[in-house]
Amino acid sequence: MKQKCLILMALLLSGCITGNYQSFSSGVGYKSEQQGDNIYYVTYTGSSNTDIKKANDFALLRSAELTLEKGFNYFVITEARNNKFELGKARKSLAVLSDNGRVGGNTAVASRGTISGPKAKSELTISLFQDEPDSISYDARVIEKALKEEYEISEQPI
Repeated sequence: MKQKCLILMALLLSGCITGNYQSFSSGVGYKSEQQGDNIYYVTYTGSSNTDIKKANDFALLRSAELTLEKGFNYFVITEARNNKFELGKARKSLAVLSDNGRVGGNTAVASRGTISGPKAKSELTISLFQDEPDSISYDARVIEKALKEEYEISEQPI
């Protein structure tokens, strides 16, 4: 029993370390939606302190996982967007806010000492392939392995 509790605690702590790589819940995580035959839209939204690199990496990781889940080996990014520019502007504005300051455009609000702003978000449209295409592509297994190692993400228990 004690060993099971230690294992459970280790898994919970590893979830904190991974920076919330999870299915979308409470405004944070990844989502994926089929757009057509072997075409998917993948997003990752970070917490308020997630940097844009991590959001981009987690969208890429989800793309690799989805590719493998669907029985494919490669994916091509056909469209990519993130909110790096908006984050940069908002975070510069937040730095000069007073406790009761306000930034327009629903970008950020400071109230009673609490400051909140936009979250890092990365959006990808990907096409899945069984065989390596002639265009620039990603090997899903290589991407998944590299990013899980970099962010110390272990396989999620089912």
